[in-house]
Amino acid sequence: MRTTLAALITCVCIDATGCADIGSPAEIASASIPGIPLWLQSRIALYEISQFGTVPSEVWQYRYGGETVYFIPSPCCDMFNYLFDASGTIMCAPNGGFSGAGDGRCTDFFRTRTNEVLIWRDSRAHLSAQPPR
Repeated sequence: MRTTLAALITCVCIDATGCADIGSPAEIASASIPGIPLWLQSRIALYEISQFGTVPSEVWQYRYGGETVYFIPSPCCDMFNYLFDASGTIMCAPNGGFSGAGDGRCTDFFRTRTNEVLIWRDSRAHLSAQPPR
């Protein structure tokens, strides 16, 4: 997963002349934020250098099913909003998609989640941070 993510970060720029340097995976690791998994920090770094509106603008942390999980809402319509476990594996999509009802694998997420924490919000976003419903 880390190798794939590092390759994605490296290849994110279509026009190398306009590419922001976010550093190597080792540099990202050395600047790690305590309590936030490295895979998520790398993902956030990628979001921050991507065109606003084409990537998620928020990352939320919760407790769900006895574990820490991360909910990342998609940037637009008809896309799944994914829930990740602490290791970065997609658990399910609690909402989003064409029906808005997600993939049906964690239909109780919004009713049973606890310990809501906004982990990151894109500074380019102008709306106030509201928890996903």
